[in-house]
Amino acid sequence: MTYDIYFGHPRADGVELESASVEPEEVDDEPRPVHLTAEQRAVWDRIVHRAAEELGPVKAEEHPSGPLLRYEGPHGAFQMEYSGDSAYLEIPYWFSGDAALVVLAAAYRR
Repeated sequence: MTYDIYFGHPRADGVELESASVEPEEVDDEPRPVHLTAEQRAVWDRIVHRAAEELGPVKAEEHPSGPLLRYEGPHGAFQMEYSGDSAYLEIPYWFSGDAALVVLAAAYRR
């Protein structure tokens, strides 16, 4: 289980995010491939660089569903998926009390 935080731009078709949700049986088993534009790739590169600058070593991976950033260190652990127009941050539930505050502070750094 994770704390899930979604960052995205308003949809171009004007549909609210809550209205755009689908039932679990409507979700494809296979994620759709993500093809980043040059501008989106530059944004991703800046995200990875800034995360490493702020947190220390991070691991960036490429998957058909989009790039993924993983962090495991003294500030806790989390991962972020990026699709060009949105990002999805997952923070494991195993942190509680003061440890949860430390990982959340790391995840929300500038």
